[in-house]
Amino acid sequence: MKKLLIGLICILCLGTAFMTVQAAEEPIIEEIIILGLTRTSEQMVQQQLPFAVGDRWHEEYRAWTLQRLRMTDKFSPAPLRVITDPLPTGGVRVTVRVSDPAVWYKDPIELVASSGISLIFGQVNLPLYNPGGLGQNFYLSGSWGSYQHLGLRITRPVGPGVLTLRGRHIDYQSPFYHEQGLKLAGDYKSWLHPNWRLEAGTEFWRGALDGGDMQILFPQLAAYSNDPLRGEVKMGLGIPLGDISPFFRVHSQVMGEYGPLIGLLRGGTVIGDEAPLNYLFHTGHFGLLPLRGQGLELTRDYLLTTVELHWQQGQLIPILFLDGGFYRPGGEGGVINIGAGLGVETPMGVIRLDLGWNPLRGTTAFNFGFGHSFQPPF
Repeated sequence: MKKLLIGLICILCLGTAFMTVQAAEEPIIEEIIILGLTRTSEQMVQQQLPFAVGDRWHEEYRAWTLQRLRMTDKFSPAPLRVITDPLPTGGVRVTVRVSDPAVWYKDPIELVASSGISLIFGQVNLPLYNPGGLGQNFYLSGSWGSYQHLGLRITRPVGPGVLTLRGRHIDYQSPFYHEQGLKLAGDYKSWLHPNWRLEAGTEFWRGALDGGDMQILFPQLAAYSNDPLRGEVKMGLGIPLGDISPFFRVHSQVMGEYGPLIGLLRGGTVIGDEAPLNYLFHTGHFGLLPLRGQGLELTRDYLLTTVELHWQQGQLIPILFLDGGFYRPGGEGGVINIGAGLGVETPMGVIRLDLGWNPLRGTTAFNFGFGHSFQPPF
């Protein structure tokens, strides 16, 4: 027994010594320099830093800092850098390089391309980045056609995160319902760790759904993971200010990569028989729940997977894909879509064209979108 106790003490001592050596290898941050600001206050950048003078430098701080700064949507993405330089004292100097965009745009090419594409699709978007250097970004938007809306979104860094307030008046004639009214919402988001982001907010909707008046308060929580698997979970509680019963909605997705092979699994459900149609899920086409060989359908519960094979050829990305799974109502017996696509890398990101086929129904569909179907929104 005595020998066992002595052995345990030795192991603890060795472990403590190892941790002490590891900590000693991490230099102390003695200086922080922020370069490139022209209109934004230095304090706004400092609030996003997960470290301060006197802390020990951890390599994970580099990615964490870039994630927080990108989330503010206040700085041009290309010049963002976090540079560390050793000091003669044994400490480290951290230099954060940023660049404020002009008030009207981040890049002239991006402005022209995004404005032109938006007009083709019957909408207009006008961002104002940090006018007056006060910290707020303003986003004016409008659209016409089957989805008519006029909206304003305001974002501002608050502490180690971003506060967003938005309002939209909408008139939307979907294939399943007619929605008219005002949506007001606010949320706060922050990277709590290099691999975890948390969002909390609420939405208030007041208007008419298929001619019937309705008011709903919808508080929500969302968590995003960046490593080892990219994924997200979103949940919200619908609190109707009227006669119908509350309802609960949750959906999630997780993605994994193995070389050129990419897989994505999605699932979600709406609990509550009286949940309004505009709070259910949409399947079909290119979007959150792509079933790219068939048209749009309204869905209450789903479990869908997407598998894609990508060949990067410079700026061109040929793609083969398979979408399949189960959803209710409409696809209880299972559904499968296969097809091919082509992604093109542009200064705005990836533009995507897909042609899908549903062999069980014999339907085909051509889809156009931005980004990749497998990328979570972070």
